[in-house]
Amino acid sequence: MKLGVLVDRITVGGVEKTAICEVREMRKLGKDVQLLVLNSGLSDESAFGTDFLDNVEIVYLDRRFPPILRSTRGILGFAFFSFYHLYYPFLLPFFVKDSEWDFVISHGSYTSFSAVFLKHFKRVRFAIFFWDPIRYILNKVYSNRMFPQLVLKVLLRIAGMVDLVLLNEADFVFEGSSEHDAYFRELKSDVVLAVVPPGTDLHVPVTDKESYIVAMTAWKLGKEPEYILEILRRLPGVRLVMIGKWLDQNLLKQFKAKVAEWGLEDRVDVVGFLSEAELPVHLSKSLVLLTTNVEKGFGMPVLEAAACGTTFIVPEGSGVCALFRDGVDGFFSKEKDTGYIVGKLSLLCADKELATRMGYNAFKTVKDQMSWENHAQKVISAVAAGL
Repeated sequence: MKLGVLVDRITVGGVEKTAICEVREMRKLGKDVQLLVLNSGLSDESAFGTDFLDNVEIVYLDRRFPPILRSTRGILGFAFFSFYHLYYPFLLPFFVKDSEWDFVISHGSYTSFSAVFLKHFKRVRFAIFFWDPIRYILNKVYSNRMFPQLVLKVLLRIAGMVDLVLLNEADFVFEGSSEHDAYFRELKSDVVLAVVPPGTDLHVPVTDKESYIVAMTAWKLGKEPEYILEILRRLPGVRLVMIGKWLDQNLLKQFKAKVAEWGLEDRVDVVGFLSEAELPVHLSKSLVLLTTNVEKGFGMPVLEAAACGTTFIVPEGSGVCALFRDGVDGFFSKEKDTGYIVGKLSLLCADKELATRMGYNAFKTVKDQMSWENHAQKVISAVAAGL
C-alpha cells in the first residue's frame, strides 16, 4: 500500500513535526510512504535543523504545476489560510497519476480540501488529522480582533459547515486529543475518531537546573506573548527565555517594545529558533515550561519539556493534559488565571528540588509510551483497521 502524509508546507510547528516524524518512522517500519507538500514556495527544509529530513522522501506537489499557477499569497487577515488552499484542489487531479497513492493522511483542515478532491477524482481514500476544527480556530484566534460581530457570526456558521463537509468526506478522523470529540459528534454522530497523540524524542534529565523559566511555541497571532511579560513583572529576579520562531515579525517588534517599556531587558532572553539538537539543552536546564494558551488539539511544547525532564504549567483543557497528573508531573491552571500561575511559578523557582522532582515525574510518564515509533505504529494500525 502506497501512503502519503499531506501537509501545507515544511515549517516550524507541532503539526509539521508530527507529519515529518510519521513518515520517518513509517519508513523505518518498512512502509512505502512519502511526505506530500502542497506549497514548496512557503517551505523551509532547514526549519528543524540539519538531518531532520533524513530518510524522509518529499514530494512537492505544486512543483508539478506550471510556475504561473503556483502561489504563496495569503488571504488578508488570516495567518495560514491562503489562496492556494482554494484553487490547488482543482489543479491537483490533473497532476496526480492514477494509483499514485492508495491512502493519504492529511494534517489539518484547509490542507484537506486537496485530499477531498483527490478522493473524488483519483479515488484516493484519506483520513484527516483534525488538530483543531476551523470553527474553533476562527472563534479562538480571530474573534474581537478584525471581524465585526455580525460578520464573525456568519463566518463561524460557514466554518461549521466546512468542518462537517470534511468529517463527511474523510474515511475517519485522527485527533491529537479527545478535547474536540463533543463538537465532532455534534456535527456527525457516527464519526469515527482515533486519538493518536504525537510522539517525542527522549533526552537525559539533568539535576543541575538553572533559575529560569521557558516559554516556547511558534509565535504567531493568538499566542499573546505580552501576557507572559505581565506574569514576569510579578516575579522579581526571575529570568524568562523565549524559544521559537517568530512567524509574525510585527508581533516580535511589539513584544520587544513592551520588554523595553517595562524595563525587563535584563530578564528576558529572546532566543528564537533552535534546532532539534539545541532545543533539549535549553529545556533540560530550565526549571519550568510556561504555556498560557489552551491548545485543545494537543500542546507539543509540554510533551517536549517532559521528555527533557522539565516540569510545566499548562492551561487545563489542553489536549496534552490527558497524559499527565496535575500536581505531580506539572500544574494545570485555568487559562489566564494570573494569580495561580504566579503562585506556582514562585513555588517552583524558590524550590529547585521540587521543580526537578516534578520534571522527573513527567519524564517517567512519557518514557515508555510516547516515542515517535509508537505514534507511527498507532497510525498504521488505525489505517489498516479503517481499510
